[in-house]
Amino acid sequence: MNQQPKTLQEIPSPSLLFFVEEIEHNLDTCLKWVQNKPERLRLHVKTHKCPEIIKMQLAKGLNKHKAATIAECEMLAKCGVK
Repeated sequence: MNQQPKTLQEIPSPSLLFFVEEIEHNLDTCLKWVQNKPERLRLHVKTHKCPEIIKMQLAKGLNKHKAATIAECEMLAKCGVK
């Protein structure tokens, strides 16, 4: 099992870090723009290309995405996007 780093020096470099609270805030802001109707949003995968973020979007009901490559489409499919 992975142990959470306690200091900045314990984080291996390079690392991909997610500011989950900021991502959640941004998704909530997008939803407010469309009166909390997730079907009105179609998010671009090319801005992040991360399955973890796709799963956060799906949890908020955001299930329409735009992809530019086959690899992005495959990643969406693996995350459960129809």
